[in-house]
Amino acid sequence: MTTGDALPTSVSLHRLTRYPIHLLCPADHVLATTKKLTVKQIAQHPLVLSSEDTSDRSQVDLTFANTGVLNQLNIAISASSVPMITKYVAMGFGVALLAPGEVKRLVPKRGQPQLIWRDVSRLFGYEDLVLLQRQGRFELPHVKEFRELVERSFEGA
Repeated sequence: MTTGDALPTSVSLHRLTRYPIHLLCPADHVLATTKKLTVKQIAQHPLVLSSEDTSDRSQVDLTFANTGVLNQLNIAISASSVPMITKYVAMGFGVALLAPGEVKRLVPKRGQPQLIWRDVSRLFGYEDLVLLQRQGRFELPHVKEFRELVERSFEGA
């Protein structure tokens, strides 16, 4: 689900946590030091993006579409995991936009550039991790226990 998706009235949504969308690029890249980034500035560079079936990719695509630049993008490559996206950025394929979850300082391997994370959630938003549940049905005890377990595990996240 992305911002603007309509939720059926028969379903309730419980937000567990949200992950800000980040830009990943080499520390010496122009986007690493630009004071106030814009969507159009980012769109001018080759991109390494999550697979099309991911929620953070949907949010990124929606932002580019709303800015009117979706059809002008140079998507160099897509990948389905944060380690692969990180590797492709380090190899010079482009800059990445994704919601990596926990952002850790990246230690470069020998001969690879230092990569940095920049929070661009003010431009691209967040990836929300949600629990969807049908309304109007009896919640079986084991389902309730599982839901509460999952909700507790994300408290304070």
